[in-house]
Amino acid sequence: MDFLEHIVEKENKFLAEVKKLEEEGNPIYIYGAASGGKQVANRLLQEGINHGGMVVDTEYWQEGSSAQRLEDVLGQAEGKINLIIAFKGFQGKKLVPYREKIHHIVDWDCWAGNHEVDSSYLTYGWVLENYTQLQSVYQRLADETSKETFTAYLNQKISFDYK
Repeated sequence: MDFLEHIVEKENKFLAEVKKLEEEGNPIYIYGAASGGKQVANRLLQEGINHGGMVVDTEYWQEGSSAQRLEDVLGQAEGKINLIIAFKGFQGKKLVPYREKIHHIVDWDCWAGNHEVDSSYLTYGWVLENYTQLQSVYQRLADETSKETFTAYLNQKISFDYK
């Protein structure tokens, strides 16, 4: 059996959502400036998606940092902004006081906690380019559960949909 029949995801849903927000016109900021924020910024740059920079809460802001204070950005914004969450443990209630200034929050667990892995390479195109090797692995798997896990993993990496 051909594993490609089970690869149902063709696009990165995280990037599709962010591109749609960019088209709508409200500025996009990355909420978090550590390794996750840097990875999101790099990925947006690779995709040609503009953003206003990284923002952090005042308690995490440091003098000389390239990140801006979230409170300052919200205070200066003429309209609403969009936020991409770029760290683990995000608690939406923290942003409740700012909801009138936030249009949309993008909260995807893009790297499943592994900040050392750049998931940008695993696209549907990458799967097609590496079809022979991936098919070989798939055929060597001993049972259906392993094959389902293999294709589920690929679908999840392509789509960034961890659900």
